[in-house]
Amino acid sequence: MSKIHGNPELFKYLNDDISAELASSSLPGLERAKAIIGRMQSKDLYAEIARFPVDMTKEIKHYNCQRGESIVTQAVRYIKSSNQWFANFNVTFYKPGTGGDGIEIVSLEEARNLNNRAVTTFETADEIREYILYCTSTDPDGQSEAKQHFTNLRNETTTAGS
Repeated sequence: MSKIHGNPELFKYLNDDISAELASSSLPGLERAKAIIGRMQSKDLYAEIARFPVDMTKEIKHYNCQRGESIVTQAVRYIKSSNQWFANFNVTFYKPGTGGDGIEIVSLEEARNLNNRAVTTFETADEIREYILYCTSTDPDGQSEAKQHFTNLRNETTTAGS
Protein backbone atom coordinates (compact mmCIF):
# COMPACT_ATOMS: atom_id res chain seq x y z
CA MET A 1 0.00 0.00 0.00
CA SER A 2 2.88 2.37 0.69
CA LYS A 3 3.87 2.11 -2.98
CA ILE A 4 0.33 2.42 -4.36
CA HIS A 5 -0.41 5.88 -2.94
CA GLY A 6 2.14 7.38 -5.34
CA ASN A 7 0.65 5.65 -8.38
CA PRO A 8 -2.78 7.09 -9.31
CA GLU A 9 -3.47 4.30 -11.81
CA LEU A 10 -3.22 1.64 -9.08
CA PHE A 11 -4.66 3.82 -6.30
CA LYS A 12 -8.03 4.16 -8.03
CA TYR A 13 -8.56 0.38 -7.68
CA LEU A 14 -8.22 0.37 -3.89
CA ASN A 15 -11.40 -0.12 -1.89
CA ASP A 16 -12.48 -1.74 1.36
CA ASP A 17 -11.72 -5.18 -0.07
CA ILE A 18 -8.02 -4.49 0.57
CA SER A 19 -8.63 -5.20 4.28
CA ALA A 20 -10.07 -8.63 3.55
CA GLU A 21 -7.26 -9.39 1.13
CA LEU A 22 -4.59 -8.40 3.65
CA ALA A 23 -6.29 -10.37 6.45
CA SER A 24 -6.39 -13.57 4.38
CA SER A 25 -2.98 -13.12 2.73
CA SER A 26 -0.16 -15.59 3.42
CA LEU A 27 2.53 -13.12 2.38
CA PRO A 28 5.25 -12.56 5.00
CA GLY A 29 5.52 -9.26 6.89
CA LEU A 30 1.79 -8.63 7.24
CA GLU A 31 1.47 -9.68 10.89
CA ARG A 32 0.99 -6.14 12.22
CA ALA A 33 -1.51 -5.26 9.47
CA LYS A 34 -3.45 -8.48 10.19
CA ALA A 35 -3.51 -7.69 13.92
CA ILE A 36 -4.84 -4.17 13.25
CA ILE A 37 -7.50 -5.46 10.86
CA GLY A 38 -8.52 -8.11 13.39
CA ARG A 39 -8.90 -5.45 16.10
CA MET A 40 -10.99 -3.28 13.77
CA GLN A 41 -13.26 -6.18 12.85
CA SER A 42 -13.80 -7.18 16.49
CA LYS A 43 -14.29 -3.52 17.47
CA ASP A 44 -11.33 -3.88 19.87
CA LEU A 45 -10.06 -0.40 19.20
CA TYR A 46 -7.35 1.56 20.97
CA ALA A 47 -8.33 2.72 24.45
CA GLU A 48 -8.28 6.47 25.02
CA ILE A 49 -6.10 7.31 28.01
CA ALA A 50 -6.18 11.08 28.42
CA ARG A 51 -6.35 14.42 26.62
CA PHE A 52 -3.83 17.20 27.03
CA PRO A 53 -3.54 20.79 25.83
CA VAL A 54 0.21 20.26 25.31
CA ASP A 55 2.30 17.86 23.23
CA MET A 56 3.17 14.77 25.28
CA THR A 57 5.63 13.20 22.83
CA LYS A 58 8.58 13.23 25.27
CA GLU A 59 6.52 11.79 28.12
CA ILE A 60 5.11 9.08 25.85
CA LYS A 61 8.57 8.15 24.59
CA HIS A 62 9.87 8.01 28.17
CA TYR A 63 6.91 5.86 29.30
CA ASN A 64 7.25 3.45 26.36
CA CYS A 65 11.02 3.14 26.97
CA GLN A 66 10.41 2.32 30.64
CA ARG A 67 7.89 -0.35 29.62
CA GLY A 68 10.18 -1.78 26.99
CA GLU A 69 7.39 -1.65 24.41
CA SER A 70 5.48 0.98 22.53
CA ILE A 71 1.94 0.82 23.96
CA VAL A 72 1.03 4.52 24.15
CA THR A 73 0.60 6.75 21.13
CA GLN A 74 -0.67 10.27 20.56
CA ALA A 75 -3.06 11.82 18.06
CA VAL A 76 -3.54 15.54 17.54
CA ARG A 77 -6.87 17.23 16.89
CA TYR A 78 -6.74 20.73 15.42
CA ILE A 79 -9.55 23.12 16.27
CA LYS A 80 -9.68 26.43 14.45
CA SER A 81 -12.37 28.34 16.33
CA SER A 82 -14.29 28.43 19.59
CA ASN A 83 -17.49 27.64 17.67
CA GLN A 84 -16.04 24.23 16.85
CA TRP A 85 -15.54 23.53 20.55
CA PHE A 86 -19.26 23.87 21.18
CA ALA A 87 -20.89 22.84 17.91
CA ASN A 88 -18.89 20.11 16.23
CA PHE A 89 -16.90 18.11 18.78
CA ASN A 90 -17.52 15.98 21.82
CA VAL A 91 -15.11 17.96 24.00
CA THR A 92 -14.55 17.63 27.73
CA PHE A 93 -13.87 20.90 29.57
CA TYR A 94 -11.94 21.12 32.83
CA LYS A 95 -11.39 23.68 35.58
CA PRO A 96 -9.20 23.65 38.70
CA GLY A 97 -10.75 21.59 41.48
CA THR A 98 -12.16 23.14 44.60
CA GLY A 99 -9.45 23.94 47.11
CA GLY A 100 -6.84 23.73 44.35
CA ASP A 101 -6.88 19.93 44.31
CA GLY A 102 -6.78 18.33 40.86
CA ILE A 103 -9.34 19.18 38.22
CA GLU A 104 -13.10 19.03 37.76
CA ILE A 105 -15.11 18.40 34.63
CA VAL A 106 -17.11 21.43 33.52
CA SER A 107 -20.57 20.97 32.05
CA LEU A 108 -21.08 22.07 28.45
CA GLU A 109 -23.48 24.81 29.59
CA GLU A 110 -20.99 26.19 32.12
CA ALA A 111 -18.24 26.11 29.49
CA ARG A 112 -20.47 28.05 27.08
CA ASN A 113 -21.19 30.66 29.76
CA LEU A 114 -17.51 30.98 30.64
CA ASN A 115 -16.63 31.40 26.96
CA ASN A 116 -19.31 34.08 26.45
CA ARG A 117 -17.93 36.08 29.39
CA ALA A 118 -14.33 35.79 28.22
CA VAL A 119 -12.58 39.02 27.33
CA THR A 120 -10.98 37.47 24.27
CA THR A 121 -12.19 34.60 22.16
CA PHE A 122 -10.35 31.91 20.30
CA GLU A 123 -11.47 33.41 16.99
CA THR A 124 -8.41 35.68 16.84
CA ALA A 125 -6.03 33.07 18.21
CA ASP A 126 -4.05 30.48 16.31
CA GLU A 127 -5.66 27.11 15.93
CA ILE A 128 -6.05 25.14 19.14
CA ARG A 129 -4.47 21.73 19.48
CA GLU A 130 -5.75 18.91 21.63
CA TYR A 131 -3.43 15.95 22.17
CA ILE A 132 -5.24 12.64 22.65
CA LEU A 133 -3.33 9.69 24.09
CA TYR A 134 -4.27 6.11 23.26
CA CYS A 135 -3.14 2.75 24.59
CA THR A 136 -2.50 0.24 21.81
CA SER A 137 -2.28 -2.74 24.16
CA THR A 138 -5.20 -5.13 24.56
CA ASP A 139 -4.04 -6.06 28.07
CA PRO A 140 -6.49 -4.52 30.59
CA ASP A 141 -3.75 -4.18 33.23
CA GLY A 142 -1.47 -2.40 30.74
CA GLN A 143 -4.30 -0.06 29.74
CA SER A 144 -5.13 0.68 33.37
CA GLU A 145 -1.49 1.35 34.26
CA ALA A 146 -1.02 3.67 31.28
CA LYS A 147 -4.24 5.53 32.05
CA GLN A 148 -3.24 5.97 35.70
CA HIS A 149 0.24 7.20 34.76
CA PHE A 150 -0.96 9.82 32.28
CA THR A 151 -3.93 10.86 34.42
CA ASN A 152 -1.47 11.59 37.22
CA LEU A 153 0.67 13.60 34.77
CA ARG A 154 -2.39 15.53 33.59
CA ASN A 155 -3.37 16.32 37.17
CA GLU A 156 0.18 17.49 37.94
CA THR A 157 0.18 19.63 34.79
CA THR A 158 -3.22 21.10 35.63
CA THR A 159 -2.44 21.91 39.26
CA ALA A 160 1.01 23.29 38.36
CA GLY A 161 -0.55 25.60 35.73
CA SER A 162 -3.21 27.00 38.06
